[in-house]
Amino acid sequence: MLASPVVPHTIDDRFVLEAEAASGGMGTVYRGRDLTTGTPVAIKIIRRAGVTGQKRFDREASILAELAHPAIVRYVAHGVLVDGSLYLVMDWIDGELLDHRMQHPGLSAAETLTVARRVADALAFAHARGVVHRDIKPSNLIAPDRDLERLTVIDFGVARASAAGSLTETGAVIGTPSYMAPEQVRGERALGPPADMFALGCVLYACLTGRVTFQSKRFLALRAKIMFWEPPPPSELAPEVPPALDELVMRMLSKTPAVRPQDGAELLALLDALPPLEPRTTQLRRARLRAEHPTQRMRPGASFEEPSRRVSIVVATSAESLEAGAAATPDPDSDPSVIRDSLEDSMLAYGAALDVMPDGAMIATLTDAESAEEQARLAVKCAQSLRARFPDSFIGVGTGDVRAEEEADLIDDIVQALAKDAMASLFADSVETELPAGCIRLDDRTAALVERDFALIRARGAIFVRGEKTE
Repeated sequence: MLASPVVPHTIDDRFVLEAEAASGGMGTVYRGRDLTTGTPVAIKIIRRAGVTGQKRFDREASILAELAHPAIVRYVAHGVLVDGSLYLVMDWIDGELLDHRMQHPGLSAAETLTVARRVADALAFAHARGVVHRDIKPSNLIAPDRDLERLTVIDFGVARASAAGSLTETGAVIGTPSYMAPEQVRGERALGPPADMFALGCVLYACLTGRVTFQSKRFLALRAKIMFWEPPPPSELAPEVPPALDELVMRMLSKTPAVRPQDGAELLALLDALPPLEPRTTQLRRARLRAEHPTQRMRPGASFEEPSRRVSIVVATSAESLEAGAAATPDPDSDPSVIRDSLEDSMLAYGAALDVMPDGAMIATLTDAESAEEQARLAVKCAQSLRARFPDSFIGVGTGDVRAEEEADLIDDIVQALAKDAMASLFADSVETELPAGCIRLDDRTAALVERDFALIRARGAIFVRGEKTE
């Protein structure tokens, strides 16, 4: 555990600490005063974090010092305290964080466009200087005196200058989970401005609909949703959203970086080209921001006859990735792209599309087999193949006939079931039924489809496949 910093009342005979404003895992932010100007300042004090932490801190300070823009918080000074803790001083902004504004009372389409233009302007300035923020989210956007026209981007703590050396290992996940782009979820090192476009798209989606775009109690399931699930257009949850704005937000949420606006400047041009809003849309506000996922309610106009497809999903993961709210810890001995490439041929044999997470967790998706039985059989064979390669993983298979927006829920169900298995394994001595090593958990649908071909075990209120039946 990191030691708490020793915080003097006055720093460098210039900055006086007045009150603690916020605290997190990396440090504490104080409201203070600059004695040379008499103006209030925000003083961010970071606990000692070694050489890498010092480099990352110096990077944030140097990035901020170069980004003099009305929509970006102003840098004042930085340095090191006597105990080695780091401090960064910025302007103090009296205002309202956007996440609070989204809760009370919500935003109209017109106000959402104001947010979009202001943040796009700030990002255009940063992107033109080779800086990617990498953590755009409502709590990093503040409106001075509640004025959205003066919205300001704060916290460049995970920003990266394209010319700077990497301070993260390949596979490290940087950002806030619900606002991460798919390439961030995969732990790709070369993140460009399109990652900021995706995050801002998530912000705008929430502003327009009152719903968090991607949400799950389990971090692994959340990552899977970001990579695989296509959220419904904002207009399906908020009919007053005009078509052109609807289309632009969905373009920003594309899984493919090349499809999104390529930087803040391009987004600004696209926003300027939007048709004027109809008068009726300018005052309508979304209700209180809800953390529930859009899939928890049927989309307006949808019916049970809406086209669905049969999907089988295989999840292989460690106990760490199954923890609720846990962030991925990169495996230093594995590169997601190397694992994915090494498994490509075997996955193709089962008709499975595979993605690998930064911590080694894997999700394989199978569709379009000749029959439900054949698809489930291939999914179990795929799971067995992963078991042979990764014997210590928790592996589960689920099958369902679902609409596109429900596939993420199927993944969530599997992850939650595997989390129960992980907990049970910690208390194996107290569980009456011991499971043979290498069992793979199945949902009821998959079990019913494969019981003719595989030996199943019913234990702990669940169904597991032990192996193929022999004549």
